[in-house]
Amino acid sequence: MAVVVGLLARAVSVAVLVAAVGLVDDVRPLLTGLAGPPSSSASSSASSSSTSAADPLTLPPAKGAAPAGLTGDVTFADAKPWRMLAPGDCFAQAELHGIVPLVPCGDDTASTVFYAGPSGPAWPGDEVGGQIASEVCDGALEDLGRSPLEVPYARWFTAKDGWDFWPHLVCAAAPAAGDPAPAPPPTDTRAPADGGPRHLSIALSPTCFDATRLTRWGDLVVPLVEFCDEPHTGQVFAEHRIGVEVAENDATIWAAGRASCAEAWAEFVGGEYAGPPLEVWTVVPEFSEWGDGWRSVTCAVTSEEPLTASLAGSAG
Repeated sequence: MAVVVGLLARAVSVAVLVAAVGLVDDVRPLLTGLAGPPSSSASSSASSSSTSAADPLTLPPAKGAAPAGLTGDVTFADAKPWRMLAPGDCFAQAELHGIVPLVPCGDDTASTVFYAGPSGPAWPGDEVGGQIASEVCDGALEDLGRSPLEVPYARWFTAKDGWDFWPHLVCAAAPAAGDPAPAPPPTDTRAPADGGPRHLSIALSPTCFDATRLTRWGDLVVPLVEFCDEPHTGQVFAEHRIGVEVAENDATIWAAGRASCAEAWAEFVGGEYAGPPLEVWTVVPEFSEWGDGWRSVTCAVTSEEPLTASLAGSAG
């Protein structure tokens, strides 16, 4: 899926086009020292205006449904698909991938979601869509009693190929420290058959992998480990069809996927798990993909400590 990334400022308009996946990403580093209405052209006075660190935006933490239970020292990862981010969620990376790891909102490197919702009734085109998204984000800030001139923010909205199913927009205030966490290093471009990475949505149990890209950035394309007796920090433990035929939205699919992973985990380990702490990651289709007939879910666990054996049957 093609994506456009636009870099904009109120006083100086700059456009940058790059290739990415899944959504339109528009970063707006607004200059806090400017006064007056936005300008459509660059000016020396604007570019030389003094700036100050953004006054951090604080919101009540987002509340979600409690995840399905898991046995042993195993919990669901504190992460969610970008399309399910809600006001009050915080994250630390500059790029949004398939799943977004959440962080404490008091962290100076955390971006704070202040709007998540519809972005428009019909695909307006990249440029017009960006203008509409800016108006929605600006209005959301003003509803919170803040000005877009004092709160730098970034916004992401659904790309054209997913717009008809789910036109969605996420607006997030920039980190108080000014810079988000660095982006992940470039992905290995080798094919999986040649030892390259694989997308978790097509990885099979009991594949083992290096989970660094997943746990730090939510990147679902992970380097595989040939044998599970080699050091690794992640393992796929199930891939199956979700047992829900009718899905109302992404939240329905996400909840069903997590519940099925909880059930599959007990079967995979063969009882009560007693090993080191683990986190469960669930990979489910988007609502638009559900409409195309994709019903599969992939379940994986990650560990901070390197593992040197498969977890299959480890509770027996």
